[in-house]
Amino acid sequence: MLASLAGCSITTKNQIEPVDGVPTAVVVVDNSRFPNKFAYNAIDFQHQKVYDEIYDCVTNHEKSIITSTNDSKILSEAFNAMIADNGAMFWVKNYESIEKVDMDEITSLEFKPIYTKTEDEIENYSKQMEEKRDEIISLIPDNADDYEKVKFLYTYLAENLSFIGCSDDGADLLSVFLNGQIDARGYANAMQYLLEGAGVQSGVVTGTANGTNHAWNVVGMDGYYYYVDVAWAARGDAVNYTYLGMTDNDTKLTHQTKVDFVLPNCLATEDNYFEREHRIVSNKNNDIVEDIFQSAIDSGDEIMSIKFFDEDTYDWFVENYVDSDEKETYNGKEIISTNTTDSLLNTVTIKLE
Repeated sequence: MLASLAGCSITTKNQIEPVDGVPTAVVVVDNSRFPNKFAYNAIDFQHQKVYDEIYDCVTNHEKSIITSTNDSKILSEAFNAMIADNGAMFWVKNYESIEKVDMDEITSLEFKPIYTKTEDEIENYSKQMEEKRDEIISLIPDNADDYEKVKFLYTYLAENLSFIGCSDDGADLLSVFLNGQIDARGYANAMQYLLEGAGVQSGVVTGTANGTNHAWNVVGMDGYYYYVDVAWAARGDAVNYTYLGMTDNDTKLTHQTKVDFVLPNCLATEDNYFEREHRIVSNKNNDIVEDIFQSAIDSGDEIMSIKFFDEDTYDWFVENYVDSDEKETYNGKEIISTNTTDSLLNTVTIKLE
């Protein structure tokens, strides 16, 4: 039987247990085998045991193992959690499960990974990827907090990779790091892999966005969880920071999740890009806009995204600063539209140069 990468959400007890109306604090379980992997700590102990077994099988390139479960649903959910936690696991994308049946009862369940690379290829490519990851992470400023690490890597990936749409190879980190080509799942895998190296907890979230298959990240920043979508950051003429540190309310406008592990309440706003960078325009006031421009110049940001309190304020800004027939300037710098707006979230991304 060929396993599917999708399934029903689990409802059994896990380490990450959202409480209604309360932002979920980042969970790092010290006595866990993988204390800093998100999906591992969002599944129950039975699923974790199977995750451990198949993780060891795949990382040791074993042909197959007999799992501790006879439930193919648990195996599927554990596999999907493992894939969500390990963006660099480029050599396996699926598996076969083989049931042994006696007297109409399943007596054992065999896990047989489908490998796309040999052991020698895995070792060679993994080394190249680790070297590239270390090179990128070394560029992060010293003493950066979680938000600053995430923003740096978000910007790096959006600026340095070529989006190729949906493809068989675009989610493969070999394509990402060695060829610089990527699709939405590839962005999410790359972000998870880099953040893990930078010491920031994250996982890959799959589902749909505007009705098409998509992938993004759940990320723990400075104590709370947020959503990050690097693929959408790279869609325009400049990096769009609208999707850095999104809350549940932001995300659900366009993204629908389909995962096999419990997701946190992403309700905190402290590390939402617009809150953290003070890039929110509350009313139709040129002084507020100019303060934002000056703050961006002072911090060395040529590119900025701005959020507006409501649609009316958003329309006012677009009419006066983006769609104006005359060139708009501030402090000697031209205000350039990047053709990157999000009318649902009332955001605009511009350049000052």
